[in-house]
Amino acid sequence: KSRFVFIYNAVSSAVRQWVQRGKMQTKKTLSRIIWTYRLFQMRPTSPSQASIVDDVAQGVGLPAILTAETTKLIHRDVATSKRMQSNSVLYWEKSLMIQKKEVERVKSPLYSTGPVDGDISYWKALLFGPAGSPYENRVFLIDMHFPPLYPFKPPKVFFSTKVFHPNVGDRGDIFLRMLSTDYYSPSSTIHKVLTKIHEMLSNPALAY
Repeated sequence: KSRFVFIYNAVSSAVRQWVQRGKMQTKKTLSRIIWTYRLFQMRPTSPSQASIVDDVAQGVGLPAILTAETTKLIHRDVATSKRMQSNSVLYWEKSLMIQKKEVERVKSPLYSTGPVDGDISYWKALLFGPAGSPYENRVFLIDMHFPPLYPFKPPKVFFSTKVFHPNVGDRGDIFLRMLSTDYYSPSSTIHKVLTKIHEMLSNPALAY
């Protein structure tokens, strides 16, 4: 609520200044109202919240048509944002479903993985220790959490099983470039990530 009061005051003050300076042109004023919302990184998320635009416009005596147009544009902006968010979620789920099919098709001898209890955003994996390494004949449990912006943001991957390794933290955090925000690529599939972690066990990435 305090953020709405803040944005209300900010927009009201800005519009009053534009009116006092004689800049009452509808298009310019309308554009400035919209961009004030955006600059403050604040957008209404419901018609009731969007009605704040009406209060702002009426408070400074703007034309009724401006009030209607402003509200309409805010509503359209909100609808577009929701649609984009919905599309993002669909893409996220689709990407993970494709990856699920990939690991089922590959049937790698290095690991076994899949979603937990049907939750496509949370996977567990069993990683089998590399032959000829100190981890041979051992099995490691790995947790993978996929954010809503996956595959454009890296998953959170960590060992649940205690493992002593230069690239693994005390809490199981895995230190690999391909899992860091700066170096992560959308092409880094779940199969590639688990294969790389398996390789890391026998060949530590000391230059991380």
